[in-house]
Amino acid sequence: MPYMGAFGCCICGNILEYEHEIMFTLREREEWENKTPPITCSTTELEGMYFNVPWVWATLVRMIIPTDKHYMYTAENQPAQNSFFLSGVGQMGFWNNVRGSLEPLPITVPLSQNTVMIGGYDGASDGVASAYWTRMLFTEDDDQDLHYTPRGYVLHERCWWLAKRLIGASVLERNLNLFAAVLHDRRDDILASGSFGPSEGSFYVREIMTVGAKRFLRNPQRYMRKHMNILEDPRYFHGRDPVNITEIRDLVDEARRRLMMLPKAALISAPIDVQCLIADCIDSQRDLNNMLVAFRWQLPDAYWRGRFPEDIIFEYDGFKNEQIDWQYLSRGVEQLLKTCQGLRNRRRILRLLDGIKKAFLNWIHTKV
Repeated sequence: MPYMGAFGCCICGNILEYEHEIMFTLREREEWENKTPPITCSTTELEGMYFNVPWVWATLVRMIIPTDKHYMYTAENQPAQNSFFLSGVGQMGFWNNVRGSLEPLPITVPLSQNTVMIGGYDGASDGVASAYWTRMLFTEDDDQDLHYTPRGYVLHERCWWLAKRLIGASVLERNLNLFAAVLHDRRDDILASGSFGPSEGSFYVREIMTVGAKRFLRNPQRYMRKHMNILEDPRYFHGRDPVNITEIRDLVDEARRRLMMLPKAALISAPIDVQCLIADCIDSQRDLNNMLVAFRWQLPDAYWRGRFPEDIIFEYDGFKNEQIDWQYLSRGVEQLLKTCQGLRNRRRILRLLDGIKKAFLNWIHTKV
């Protein structure tokens, strides 16, 4: 079985995007634009970033790296029997895929967990580690690529952030070997969690090759518009950022603004508890919206807070005590759960992590 081939995040199963020679990431911050990669920032800074190019988040990865420099996953050498450490955040890019070469290149990441390295390793930076990616199936004795070691576990930084939120950073970092073992055990569930669409970054590359980089960069949205029917197809997961979701941010901002608008008088009067009962009986969100608009009903905040999916919209903690238009916000979130690729991706990953968490804690209890 050849070692080369497409590989993805060990948590979510989706592919890793590759940064382009244009270095879209450096265009995300004004202070980065004139810098020569690699550049570094803190993981705290990365956590707060909303990317203008929607697939850049998927180029940023951590690795769970074995202390044994010859480690690879085999039936006789499983992760639970080994020790690992967690890296900082590195980036996948064109430097990991040299044209005309069949040789896989290792992934280079910072050793410091709090450091983000943007761009390819320049060969001069200190404090880095390199590893190849682990094949999630057993490595057979007759493999042609046994010399590509060590092999670590590649994770989207955003997926690791979600794992820390759901499971806990300290328990994960104390038991990285058991976490890696669970990722192998849950492999089939991860791969079956959704139908993945084509790489969004590949559409960018296609357009750049067609019209040229300079022309494309003047108005990327113009050239990407023709691909939106694919990238927004609800049948597929296209791997939008599952942590910092622009649509949620904008919806909350609009809900804050709308609170200042005076409500119109209701056309049909009914007691508030009756209005809430009627709303609960309507399954279709479209029908509910039509009724609220037609009757000009403004249901109480307590009702909409009760409907709000705070288990998925963890941004709730940041505005739960604010005076905002909860009716507008809750209705908007219910719509985004169906249409927003980032939110759909978050929900899928959280479901996966729920199964991973149960298996992981079971491993720990068995070990004890």
